[in-house]
Amino acid sequence: SVTQFHAGTTHNVIPEQAEIEGTVRSLRHELREETEKRIESIVKHVTESYGAKYTFSYEYGYRPVVNNYEVTEL
Repeated sequence: SVTQFHAGTTHNVIPEQAEIEGTVRSLRHELREETEKRIESIVKHVTESYGAKYTFSYEYGYRPVVNNYEVTEL
């Protein structure tokens, strides 16, 4: 989920920089790593297409909860 977007302070000037923040939740460890790669790939290609530069930071919070299938079926 994108939860914050900060860019500039006025409506009629293209800002020099922008910052997007959010959260990602996943059900599997592998999906967490894949999600990070996909997000950075999107950011990279969008910024390159406009001749811009980017800094990417992805922080892992809590580990995903992985339920035992057999136990959840009881």
